[in-house]
Order: sequence, then structure tokens, then C-alpha cells
Amino acid sequence: MATYKDALSCVEQIADRRQSMAHYENTTEALVNGMGSNQVAVNNGRIEGGANKADFVFVRAHQNAKDVFQTYKLGMAGSRDEFVKNLNNATSTMSE
Repeated sequence: MATYKDALSCVEQIADRRQSMAHYENTTEALVNGMGSNQVAVNNGRIEGGANKADFVFVRAHQNAKDVFQTYKLGMAGSRDEFVKNLNNATSTMSE
């Protein structure tokens, strides 16, 4: 049984590393593409908004998240259960 658990743990670690690498690759690609289309720029070692920053994928995602939180009152939930209920309502409404 120990060998099975060790093997399972190894597989989980490999999956975690692959997921981390995929996230890194996707984020890097988004940054490179954003730099190419003047959505972001590097200034003194910092990433800053470019002339077309409103079009940058992470800016749009952040705005969308803010809109979802406001529309479905996720920030006003008084408890975890209320938050989960509101979140389930939001996801079911958005998937329709």
C-alpha cells in the first residue's frame, strides 16, 4: 500500500508542476502579446499599462470580475453560505 501511495503522490506532484508550467506559459504569452500590441510596457523593471491597456486580457478579466461581484452582490455576502449561494446563482445565470 505504501508503494501505491508513493506513486499517487508522485503523479499528483507531476500534475501540479505541469499545471504551474502551463499557467506560467499562458501568463508569459499574454504579457508578450500585450507588449506587442502596446497594452503593457516594461518601465524600470515594472510592468505598466500601455496606450491600449484597456484591451489587455488581465485588465478585462479584472473589470469583468468587479462587474460580477457587483451584479451578483458577492461582496455583500454576510457568510460563506450566502457567498456560495450567490456565486452558484451567478454561475448558473451566466451559463444560460
